[in-house]
Amino acid sequence: MNILEILEQRGFIEKKTEGLAEAVDRGENLTVYTSFDPTGNKLHVGHLLPIMAMSHFQQSGHRPIMLVGGATAMAGDPSGKSEACPLLTTEEVRHNVACLEAELCRFLNFDNHRGAVMVDNSDWIESVTLLDSLRDVGAHFNHNTMLAQKSVQTRLASEEDLSFLEFSYQTMQAFDFLELNERFNCTVQLGVNDKLGNITSGIDYVRKKTGKRVYGLTVPLLTWSSGEKFGKTAGNAVWLDPKQTSPFQFYQFWFQTSDQDVEQFLKYFTLLSIKDISSIMEIHCRQPENRLGQRILATEVTKQVHGEEGLAKANQVSDQFKFTRFFGE
Repeated sequence: MNILEILEQRGFIEKKTEGLAEAVDRGENLTVYTSFDPTGNKLHVGHLLPIMAMSHFQQSGHRPIMLVGGATAMAGDPSGKSEACPLLTTEEVRHNVACLEAELCRFLNFDNHRGAVMVDNSDWIESVTLLDSLRDVGAHFNHNTMLAQKSVQTRLASEEDLSFLEFSYQTMQAFDFLELNERFNCTVQLGVNDKLGNITSGIDYVRKKTGKRVYGLTVPLLTWSSGEKFGKTAGNAVWLDPKQTSPFQFYQFWFQTSDQDVEQFLKYFTLLSIKDISSIMEIHCRQPENRLGQRILATEVTKQVHGEEGLAKANQVSDQFKFTRFFGE
């Protein structure tokens, strides 16, 4: 199967822009990028969905670019936010960028000439003057189209102001797409579905500046039934950093997955084949009380994020917990 068929089968694709399927069918080797916001210095499990999508792209022979937005973090992304992000100092953003890059390096192969690439958009945005930005970027954006973006409309309808800085975020992300297209021949931007407006802005900007055709692909924005973003439980994020969320806590988070979600989570967050997942679920459904699906999900994701050593620690603490609960202190 091609990469879109793989992602479709596993439930990754929310929307794809016109022409992407045809480019894949032609057998093009794609370079695809996704971005991470360094307004914080840690990644949580909600970030795993786009990371896993990029892993599938790489396994299918395509080249991933992981962009950490050192420049755009200085503006703040209004997407999905009911209030303005706090303005960070340059030193705070640089620290956060370094932390996120260190975490992201664990998930893809960055070694060979077709390996994944890590970039920071401050490398090209910081040198752009205000006049250059207004003429070379702003001149290609329609004010009415920008106002129609869902993230903008949400903020305008709320009591919280939308600053011009945040409003301009979509122009900065569009400039990223152009820069990556020129540097790496990047033709696909992947993001969570609430970033669709920014992605389409980038597609239009690249077309206007170069005449080239580029594409967008979105993955679902996962939420719990409460509406809270996936990756948080009882108000606390479940982090990928073992210093913030221990391997035991991390394992238990996945082990507590409901029977209704376990099959889809196996497709999203593990690299197990669809055939293997079907076999696991067939056994799981016969004896759900044994929680086979949850056990394999927790094992695979913990091993992927924390390695064999982290999984061993999680299992060791789990065994100690069971022993203590049964026999007492």
